[in-house]
Amino acid sequence: MECSPAVRPELFDAVRAGLGRHGVITRATLRLVPVPERVLSCTIPCRDAADLLRVQRETRAEHVSGQARPAEDGGWRYEAKAVLHDGAPPPGTVEAEELPYLDFADRLRPDVTELVALGEWARPHPWGMVFLPGDRAAAVIETELAATDPAGIGRSGVVLIKALRTGRVPGLAVPPDPVLLGMLRTASPGCAPAAAMLAANRALLARARAAGGTRYPVDSVDDGT
Repeated sequence: MECSPAVRPELFDAVRAGLGRHGVITRATLRLVPVPERVLSCTIPCRDAADLLRVQRETRAEHVSGQARPAEDGGWRYEAKAVLHDGAPPPGTVEAEELPYLDFADRLRPDVTELVALGEWARPHPWGMVFLPGDRAAAVIETELAATDPAGIGRSGVVLIKALRTGRVPGLAVPPDPVLLGMLRTASPGCAPAAAMLAANRALLARARAAGGTRYPVDSVDDGT
């Protein structure tokens, strides 16, 4: 069956974020938009989680994301990445790189190649992913990271933090002004075992729900729901 916002809109809404519960998308038609030949990728360091979310919400750019990375002196440091099709670097930028648009669009390829070479790509990836309400997200993120050391993420693990603008997606249960926290763990040798990472994911989900958040069910959590 074919569906779209205008043709069988109820089915269209059901399969978006439905995770296969209402059917499988076998073909999609997407509207194309023009893109520039080159973009400007800007790195903006942030004081803490609240500052990172503020930068993401206030920065005008075609792509804005954020991460927390292990700090050399312990703890975590926060960093926003803004990619602009045109215009000057946003306030607070400490590094700006101009690169071809296709390199930006395919930016994960070098990382994947390196992870495959290191053997990390084939290791277990027990991810924990939650949506947090915007007004409580920073506190939950800080609490989660205070309970997590680099071994709990793995050598190639990533802490992804992104303020979202989801629009109307009925099948996606998100709190108001949602923020995605992704603890993208890798069970690397010498780091926390997969079982411990799964336990940490369950604790994260409990912490998120207590704050009014929801689970993003593409994660590695079996919580019985």
